[in-house]
Amino acid sequence: MHEPAFDVIVVGAGIAGASLAYMLLCQGLRVAVIEAGIAGGQGASALSGGIVRSYDPDPLLADLSAAGLALFQSWEALGLPGPSPYRASGCYWLSSGHIASATVAGSHMQYGRLDDFPALDFIDESRAAVNVLFEPGGGYGCPRAFCAQLVAECRRRGALVLEHTRVERISREGAGPLSVHCLASLLTTRQLALCTGSGLSAFLDIPESFSRSIPLLTVTSPDLQLKAPLIDTEHSTYFRPLNGQHFQCGSQRWAFLQESGPSPEEIREDALERLFAVLGRKVHVEVVSQGIAYDVYHSSFRPWIGHVDAEQQIMLASLYSGRGFKYALAGAVIGARKIMQALDKPYVWSAMDDHVSPRLENVFLPQSVVGLRHA
Repeated sequence: MHEPAFDVIVVGAGIAGASLAYMLLCQGLRVAVIEAGIAGGQGASALSGGIVRSYDPDPLLADLSAAGLALFQSWEALGLPGPSPYRASGCYWLSSGHIASATVAGSHMQYGRLDDFPALDFIDESRAAVNVLFEPGGGYGCPRAFCAQLVAECRRRGALVLEHTRVERISREGAGPLSVHCLASLLTTRQLALCTGSGLSAFLDIPESFSRSIPLLTVTSPDLQLKAPLIDTEHSTYFRPLNGQHFQCGSQRWAFLQESGPSPEEIREDALERLFAVLGRKVHVEVVSQGIAYDVYHSSFRPWIGHVDAEQQIMLASLYSGRGFKYALAGAVIGARKIMQALDKPYVWSAMDDHVSPRLENVFLPQSVVGLRHA
């Protein structure tokens, strides 16, 4: 039997695939990356606002997010490639209900009401009773720059990067290596990492998963100077600063993949209605641009990071549910550990691993996978 050309082929060069490919190269593996478009230019990675925070009502996601945030905060110190795509600005979480005190107590987070945070003076006093959590260490980043920098470094380290290339099918004979077919050629590998977003259904049947749109508006208003991202759970929207008076805001008028959805006008109307609800008043707003991307979600809203086959050859790092930028680096560290174990190779511990507890390796495991397509 011939030696496979690669130790790992990573399918998808969004935030999950780009970061995993980089971590695998740091372990000295032979890596190929296959991307249907360009790195960071497809799906949720292309449109995401890239809000980074550690707070989450789900304590397990909070742990994963905290690990991801710590890696972003240490970007330069860890020697990650290029300028940091992360900007520390703080992050606000607004809720009309209870904010889990266990997550706030003893941490660096600040908790109070609207009047306790002068930077939120653009919100009308009619919302004075809203609960506010401020995370000084939070912020936002650019997922497209993140992907481009990591994939460029993968190339520099010798990875084969194939953009504008689609995987037609995957095959395997017995317990041998996997074959990844692209048009009339194929690449062989010992391990395959599926890091696709909305295209995951082309490879796996996963109960309770679905591909859903992420509608996003870029707006400008002379009445608002947004300095930090804001998430409002009562009105199910968020603001992400861009530059000066420009910022992004979300809509809940989403659609499932390959189904007809709301019109652009309906999306705009919904997004602006939510924006005004957050502010507690109407202000002058102009819509600059509008876009829609898709990501794959699971009903638990937790990512899956682990092998999905009995042979331990096919890794899944996906189901990031439109919110994976903040924990993509931590998920990649976990994925690299699992792949090295499956290859029976010693894992080289680095300073990045100091931020990612081994306990997280057994938390976000794939469950209820029904069948690999094309195998």
